[in-house]
Amino acid sequence: MSMKTLFIGSIPGHEPGTGQTPKASDAALFQAARELGYEAARRNHILFLGSDSPNTIDAYIAEGLIRFCNENPDLPRQLYVHRPNDSQVPFLTVPSNLDVQRQYYHEDNSAPHKWIVTHVRALDACDCVVAVSGGASTRIVGNIAADRQKPIVAVGSFGGASRELFDRLIYLYKSRVADATTVQCLVQPWSKQSAEKVIGFVEILAASGAPRQHLYFLSYSWNDSAAADHLETLLWRNGRRVFRDENNLRTGDTMSSVIETLI
Repeated sequence: MSMKTLFIGSIPGHEPGTGQTPKASDAALFQAARELGYEAARRNHILFLGSDSPNTIDAYIAEGLIRFCNENPDLPRQLYVHRPNDSQVPFLTVPSNLDVQRQYYHEDNSAPHKWIVTHVRALDACDCVVAVSGGASTRIVGNIAADRQKPIVAVGSFGGASRELFDRLIYLYKSRVADATTVQCLVQPWSKQSAEKVIGFVEILAASGAPRQHLYFLSYSWNDSAAADHLETLLWRNGRRVFRDENNLRTGDTMSSVIETLI
């Protein structure tokens, strides 16, 4: 089955709806996005995109995908477009071998990041995320992906929120990929080989599976119940499973037998 890969990112410090104009220096970022789209298509990934704004990487990822389809008319490819309700429909003109599926979700116009529902639903549906540069939206979605332990490859070569995500995830990357030079390709200056290395890294990270979930057992004196409450809350907020006597033991249970069962 083909991997479903969600691409997120934009020019650094992107502020949607403000009429930003890309700078000349952003051309390298856009070309990198085209190369990523082409390489993902070459490896038969199913691409997940959202916007066709010239400030986002989505528009240029799509250009790379379409170029691959035009060069290889006998190879069918798929594109999933995730959008808020009542928004304009992008990517209407595509090659006949590109199947475009469109999904629409709630748009909260009262929120500064009104696409958040769309982004999270796309996140739920994909197998892996690739983040490149970006501003606040990329930071939010990237951190949600990391907290949910969804495989996410943060390309820090162009700065922005993705560089921050890379710094957060570098120790995870090093624990999952034996070759340190493979990890470094995510922050090195972009080259002709970078797209192939990044998409290869996506496949390695996704294939390595989710990190092992640990179960935390709180051992404490009843005099320290307030501190235990605080610690339990912090652990749950950080996605950790917590075992505690007052929650997991019933009257008549033997402590050792319950712990042994959980182990």
